[in-house]
Amino acid sequence: MNRRHCLSVAVALVVTLSAAGQPKLTKKFKLGPVTTALGYADGGAAATIKGEYIDTIGEIRHGFARGYGLNIDGIANSSKKQPDNLSLGGSIGFVDTTTAYPRSAIFLQLQGKTGQYKDETANTLRRANQLVVGITAEFVPKRFTDWVLNKVKSEDGGFQIDPCHTDPVAMKTDECKAILEKEQKEAAPLELPPRFVIGLYRPLTTSGDQIKLPDGLESDKLTAEFIADNRIGVKFFGRPVRITASLAATYPITGDEKKLKGKVDIGVGLDVSKKFTPVVKYISGNKDGFTYSNSVLVGILWDFAKPLVPSLR
Repeated sequence: MNRRHCLSVAVALVVTLSAAGQPKLTKKFKLGPVTTALGYADGGAAATIKGEYIDTIGEIRHGFARGYGLNIDGIANSSKKQPDNLSLGGSIGFVDTTTAYPRSAIFLQLQGKTGQYKDETANTLRRANQLVVGITAEFVPKRFTDWVLNKVKSEDGGFQIDPCHTDPVAMKTDECKAILEKEQKEAAPLELPPRFVIGLYRPLTTSGDQIKLPDGLESDKLTAEFIADNRIGVKFFGRPVRITASLAATYPITGDEKKLKGKVDIGVGLDVSKKFTPVVKYISGNKDGFTYSNSVLVGILWDFAKPLVPSLR
């Protein structure tokens, strides 16, 4: 089965599943973890932004609901020696509704990308714009889900089990319902568990500064990414330590340049408030054919959208 047939089968699967099953109940996730880092990197100002919004549509059927997503991933540098990149995407598909967070999801994606790549012959950066379509599968291991949902602070500064978010029986008690309803009214944020994202993408249109663009940019691609943004339960100077990570790998499956390339974006910071975290980030590599700056960013991580407690509907 070739890639075109795979894409057709996936679209047919989405249509078939959407029409199958009987409605049981509804549930809204309204996840919107979006962060931006502003600071200094390699001789100039720099800013990064990364996040994903996932929500469900309509009834739950067989533990899944139709859902959609929006995602953003970008970096900007004032220094002309460092590349700028931005990816904006929209998706529709199915989301697992059996836990407080979507532990798995499959999406049909459409993404617009603009950024820079390294022209090896001239040793300079050149710009390209691209529109791609693809299929992605997101997965959160159960251990990651349990780790995040159980991280409720106890009086001694450690963590304790939180049955109101993890125990289906306890969640139905009046006490837990009151707690969850209060969190809803206060829009209390919870951390999103670390997750893996696997994708298959095909470029629809590509344009750039050169007539001949690199194979790694114009080819069909397999991608894999590990994404995390969590407080790890360790304190330094009395403040919680926060780790952010985006580790991505891209492998072209068409063209002559079949070479695995990766991107690293790792940050360490100390939470000083609910919104701001002083952070040191290291960013380097290649993702989807675009070049990312090999630099260290020192600045502030700003949470201007976080995942909220799921709706009880």
